[in-house]
Amino acid sequence: MFNSIVVGTDGSRTATQAVREAVDVAGALGATLHLVSAYPHVSEARLRAERRDTPADMPATTPRHEVEELLDDAAEIARKTGVTVNLQPREGDPADAIIDVAEEQKAD
Repeated sequence: MFNSIVVGTDGSRTATQAVREAVDVAGALGATLHLVSAYPHVSEARLRAERRDTPADMPATTPRHEVEELLDDAAEIARKTGVTVNLQPREGDPADAIIDVAEEQKAD
């Protein structure tokens, strides 16, 4: 019935509950779960300035890096249940990111 499910997350409690629900559905149907989270565009000049101002022994983090970590945490919920999960960090508007992934994956 369903082969591909897309769910967005921002790491909030309610989004985590949506991930759990999507994992349950994907597990029951044998579907692949695509986890999406969006991050804002950050100019290269700002990234350079932040790297310059970050102490050498502290790794610099970017909005994309933060979203990748958030998605990794959400994916762990799926992996524990054996659900196949793909991570989709996207730059831009969260709603657009979810729609884009759903279209690209031909999600159900």
